[in-house]
Amino acid sequence: MKSWFKYLVYASLIFLLFALKEGDYLTIPTIHSSLYLTLSFIVLFLSFMSGAICWQHILLKNAIHVQLRECLASVGLSVFSKYLPGKIWSIMGRAAYIGEKKSFPLHQISSISLDAQLLALWLGLVFGAFGLFLVDGIRIWGWLILLLWIGLTAIIFWSLPRSSVEFLLKKLFKKNVVLPQLSPQAIFSLLPWFMVYWILWTMSFYLLVMSLTSIDVPLSVGLGFPLAGTLGIMAFVVPGGLGVREGVLVAFLSLAGISVPLATTISIAARLWYLIGEVAIFVVGWMADRGSAWSSDRKVSM
Repeated sequence: MKSWFKYLVYASLIFLLFALKEGDYLTIPTIHSSLYLTLSFIVLFLSFMSGAICWQHILLKNAIHVQLRECLASVGLSVFSKYLPGKIWSIMGRAAYIGEKKSFPLHQISSISLDAQLLALWLGLVFGAFGLFLVDGIRIWGWLILLLWIGLTAIIFWSLPRSSVEFLLKKLFKKNVVLPQLSPQAIFSLLPWFMVYWILWTMSFYLLVMSLTSIDVPLSVGLGFPLAGTLGIMAFVVPGGLGVREGVLVAFLSLAGISVPLATTISIAARLWYLIGEVAIFVVGWMADRGSAWSSDRKVSM
């Protein structure tokens, strides 16, 4: 693990402990189906893994060749950086690892990481809007989702916002900074990977809900997680979207016909469920980093 990135990991772990203390994460609900719960954890882990695959593919589109192991390390070791105050750390965390590993400027990799985040949010809003349509919530949330989606569309496909950021960076650092921008063709070629990412999250949350209820629930409830996760990330003030994601989940599940007390229980349980997934991908990231370091040492010795 590189020096600068190592301190970022340590800081994120400290703020994670603070979040655990303040967020009542360890509330364990009644489990109605161990089978559904087990399946939800399996798909949850695959969801985190798919995020690393999306990260690898967008790096490759920018001519930065990385192994999946390196992407797993960068995503896994930085997974708790979202609990640091300020949303930039979740973007810079994985970028810092790859930048130091491949000797690329941090601003360049951070720009690519931002693109990955924007694409995920952009498509997450589409999934969330579809879910709102199915539970008849589009009339309540529709304008907010539409405005956010239009804003993201402009940032992703229009060069003016990126040019403005380049201008500000030039004034700040007194040198020209060029932020790479993906072509529309490259963006659309990446969308299938991000669609798989959100489909897995949808299925994992649906299985979690099924494990915590004794009634049949529609598949559409799974789409509440892309909506809640996206709006939680876009809540810039709150570290990790704490509280925002849970509130959106309660509102969405209520629209889907689940009682407010049960929806609240599910949203609180989802904190612990998600945290277990984060711990799992952190361990995988640590192992991938150790494996990468061991492989490098072997090459040097040979």
